[in-house]
Amino acid sequence: MEKIFYYLKEFRYTQWVKNLVVYLPMFFGGKFTSIETIQHSTFAFILFSLTASLVYVINDIRDVEEDRLHPEKKYRPLASGKINNSEIKLILLFMLLVFGLSLYFIDQTEFKLVLITYFIINILYSLGLKRIPILEMFIVSFCYTLRLLGGGFITNIEISPWLNLLIFSGAMLIIGGKRLTEKRNSNVRFVLRYYPEKLLRSWVVITAIFSIIFMFLYTIAQGLIYIPQSIIFSLAIIRFLFLLETTKKGESTEILYDKIILSLLILFTLYSFYIIYF
Repeated sequence: MEKIFYYLKEFRYTQWVKNLVVYLPMFFGGKFTSIETIQHSTFAFILFSLTASLVYVINDIRDVEEDRLHPEKKYRPLASGKINNSEIKLILLFMLLVFGLSLYFIDQTEFKLVLITYFIINILYSLGLKRIPILEMFIVSFCYTLRLLGGGFITNIEISPWLNLLIFSGAMLIIGGKRLTEKRNSNVRFVLRYYPEKLLRSWVVITAIFSIIFMFLYTIAQGLIYIPQSIIFSLAIIRFLFLLETTKKGESTEILYDKIILSLLILFTLYSFYIIYF
């Protein structure tokens, strides 16, 4: 069991939560009660999680010696020796085989292209694009949009352009908040040396404003009954900005533990479920 835990840790299983974005088209498209649509979305979730873990493993194998000298990365299973190098390479070959077979048997061409794009972009990001300021934040944010598109394509649900823009700007806000927190607390990430704190604070404010605007445009396009969604969403954004300025919280997982944001998220979900399905 301990070995399995180390493998899950190596696969960055905690990062799989990001792939829940693939369920948004199904939820907002009114197909949440369709078993077939849930199955398709879950299949997309699994494939995006597999692809992300595949990239993490490739990255860790390539950088294992460098990671052993890093103050934080040295505790990763591969770098710390908890996982054998030859074992992880066999696992990598198996993951590549599963990934290749999945692409071969997927009939949805658009989804297949999205998944391939997601894989290539993440590989390029891992190989060096993560060291280029601004571009690296755009890439991470764009990957959220790819997840959304993947969820829409595999379920054949049309996605509102305002929802696309909302997810992209919201992702830029989250990643900007994460970089700002890292800059203030650790400054370990290589690219942080190129980010003045003032720039990151401006980035967070601007992307927060755009996120709220796109949310209002999305809800207005749906109908007046959807407007409360924007109000709840705006309150969550304001709370997020408050936490960034008054605490050391900035990671998306840490933010979700905040009782106020969690309550607003639950309220948003319940209200959305009511107006869409009842």
